[in-house]
Parts: sequence; structure tokens; C-alpha cells
Amino acid sequence: WRFKLPNVHAITNAVYMEPFTFVSWSRIARALETAKGRSGFIVRGNVVRAYKNELVLKVIEKAEPVRFAGHTVLAVNSSLKQLTSNVGHELCLRKQPFGIVWYVERGELHVSLRADDKVDTSKIAAKYGGVGHPNSSGFSIPFTGKLTWKPV
Repeated sequence: WRFKLPNVHAITNAVYMEPFTFVSWSRIARALETAKGRSGFIVRGNVVRAYKNELVLKVIEKAEPVRFAGHTVLAVNSSLKQLTSNVGHELCLRKQPFGIVWYVERGELHVSLRADDKVDTSKIAAKYGGVGHPNSSGFSIPFTGKLTWKPV
């Protein structure tokens, strides 16, 4: 998930706009094998990416500093699951060592943690029954009306 290949973000955004079927994915694979097909995905994906970036900026405007797991970080309520990684990463860039993206759904508090190599968020998530890897993890717990962190 280092996104080192050229235009990988644009292509990924365009691919996610397609139906998740074998027929669709076969068509996508064939298209990506040609310069013209790749170009079409890149153009389309860059438009989607620009829009997603604007949405991320709007979401993080509402972020607030909190104290959690011994760290002061930014947290924001966002149920836009498609933007969780982007929002979390941007929060982390603004206030390291990690960012918190959370929402409540059907009586459960869903928490996503995104870091940038400064802290192992999987260890934090594991304390709440969650899983993940050092830079991206999460957990869900019953929502009692209280959040697991304290406002700063």
C-alpha cells in the first residue's frame, strides 16, 4: 500500500467506480493493458481523486484534538467509509502520531486509526478487540454514549 507505481491513485479511483464483477474486472484488465485504456482510467480517476480530496478537506475541518492511548491526536466523526483511509492519513499528517476516524452505526462505535510509522496502531486497536497493521487498524465496540478518548 505504498502506491509507488505511476498513476496508481488515479487508476485505483477509476477502477472502484466499476462494478465488482468478474466480467467487469476482465474488461478492466484488458483495458489497462493498452496505452489508450490506461489513459482513459487515468483521466477519469484524476477527476474522482480531485473530488475525493475536496471531500476529505471538508471532513477534517470538523476534527478535534483528543487524548487517546497516551497521545494527543485529531479525531473526526465521518461515516463516509470510502474516505476513511484518506481522512485518517490527512489527520495524521496534521497532528501525529496518528489520526482517528469514527462513527456510530447500529449501536456500535466504529473506530479507524491511521498512522505514519510513528506508533503501532494495531496494538492500540487490539486493546479494544480490533485488528490491523501498524499504520492502519480499527475496532468496533458497543456504543454506550461515551467515546473512548477525552477531548483536549
